[in-house]
Amino acid sequence: MTSNRIELLKTFIQEDPSDPFNHYALALEYVKTGDIEVARIHFQYVYENHASYLANYYQFGKLEESVGNMEMASKLYKQGIKIARSIGDSKTAAELQSALDFME
Repeated sequence: MTSNRIELLKTFIQEDPSDPFNHYALALEYVKTGDIEVARIHFQYVYENHASYLANYYQFGKLEESVGNMEMASKLYKQGIKIARSIGDSKTAAELQSALDFME
């Protein structure tokens, strides 16, 4: 089932490569398969090209935590918190703060 979703998301990306959701969703599918490096590429794309896509900060941070890259995970959580607060999204800011607190 995951491989079908991966192929579908790749098709969506070909049709609209600028849509951050498709890259984000594809990264999540690759996390499920254990292909961390490909997942990281798609999370990184969203991070670099769609900085306001808040969901990416939590999942990208979790991926970095899972491979022991705590410095990057912390950076992602802190940046996400800052963006969430700047747009008044207190729920997301709290979730990212919780992830940061749990990590430290």
